This record gives sequence, C-alpha cells and structure tokens, in this order.
Amino acid sequence: DSQQAGVPADEAQRAGLAASVSAAQLALAQNARFLERCSRLAGVGAWEWQADLEKLTLSDSACELLGLPAGQVPTLAALLQRFGPDGAAMLDAALQRAASDGEGWDVELPCETGTDGPNARRVLRVVGRHDEDATGRRVGVVMLDVSEPAEVRAELERTLERLALATHSGGIGVWDLDLRVRQLAWDDAMWRLHGEPPHGRRTSLAAWRRRLHPQDRRAAVTAVRAALKEGSSLDGEWRVCWPDGSTQGRLSSGSVLREAGGQALRLSGVCW
Repeated sequence: DSQQAGVPADEAQRAGLAASVSAAQLALAQNARFLERCSRLAGVGAWEWQADLEKLTLSDSACELLGLPAGQVPTLAALLQRFGPDGAAMLDAALQRAASDGEGWDVELPCETGTDGPNARRVLRVVGRHDEDATGRRVGVVMLDVSEPAEVRAELERTLERLALATHSGGIGVWDLDLRVRQLAWDDAMWRLHGEPPHGRRTSLAAWRRRLHPQDRRAAVTAVRAALKEGSSLDGEWRVCWPDGSTQGRLSSGSVLREAGGQALRLSGVCW
C-alpha cells in the first residue's frame, strides 16, 4: 500500500521536473533569439570551426553578413571564398595557426556577399580565437560589419588628405577615431606630442584619457562627447602628462563624419 501511495508522488515529481526543464529550455530559446536579433542589429555574426571534426557552425547573423540563407552551412572553403583569393588564403592560414598553436588574429577584409544592392560588398572585421575543451579543438570567429557608405569613405579620404598636408610644416599630429570599432589611430607625430617614441598606429580612448592631466580629463572627454552628440567639429585645449613627469599644453581640432541618418561614424583631426 505504501508503494502504491508513493507512485502518484513520484509521478508528480517527474512531472514537476519535466515542467522545469521545459521552462528552462524555453527561456534558453528566447534568450538565443534575443541575442540573435541583437547581433543582426549590431552587424555582428559568429561562426566556429572544429578542426578535429572538420565541422563548421554559423549563426544566422553570420549567414546574413556573408549573404547566405539563414541556417545554410557552407563548406569552409566556400565560406572563405567570400573574402576573395587573398583573404581566403590569409584566413585559412590563420585558422590553421589558431588550431595548432593557439594564435589569434584581428583583421579587416572585404567580403563579396553575392547579393545585389548596397550590401553586395562589405568590409568585415574578423576576429578569431582558439578554444579547447573535452569535445576537442575549436576556433571561434566573430565578424563585425565595419562598412561605410561610399560617400562617407570618400569624404574621409579627402579630410585625411587635407590633414596630411597640414602636417608637412612639422609639429602637427593626425588622429582618427573610428566609432564603429571604438579604435583610435595616431600617426608618428601624435606619439611624439605625447612624449613617446612612435610605436604603432593604434591606441585606445582609455589610454588617451590616462595621458591627459587629471584636472583636464573631464573637460576633454566632455568636449569629445558634445562633438559626437550634437556638433560637427571639435576644438579643445588640454594638458598631457609625459612619461618623464613634465606637463605639456596641447590644442586639438577635428571634424565629425556622419552617415546619411546623422549617426556619427568617425571623428578625425589634428593636434599641436
């Protein structure tokens, strides 16, 4: 009798467990759909290559960036060919290095989507990282659409040409803030204006803020934000702290490049 009485309780427990599992699966599916929508809105897609199994997995947003129907998984060779012969060779070598040595990469490449219209050709930032767990080796890849309308690129090139001419007199540095990837580029003169020998083309906004005099940081950041939010130009004056402990005054002037809808894409300028 006790066993018979226990059966309904066990069944109720199993039913409750099944309901909990179903609710968890539903929540996971809803979260996955939400993340996929966010990825498409942000122009971000992801794919994964399992070298041991030669298995390729793509998100729907990655298919959209590559001009593929959602859910269609091409061969790795077909995916890489979207980036042209040179890009395909470079990515193939990068995948092999990541799988064997754990070396990652971060590049920008043109991508032919095979579609008509404005998205026939994109520029994608492709970032790859190695991962390994009990299921084997894998390389995770994230793609970010960093394309810009042709007229914006043309205006940027004209602006940078004018800035380059301005630096010929010496003592003037050129900088460019790409808001799509939040990357700050400096020429050699910019490094020297901050008391450092040139070492590369890229730095970060956080590193720039750290170089500012503590009393000037808020005003400088506020000026940049105001230009991006509501203005078309930036004009500022602030002090920078050199590695040797000295303080130098600097002037900076720049202009904002916006897309047709008004969203700021880049902030480029000079410093002296």
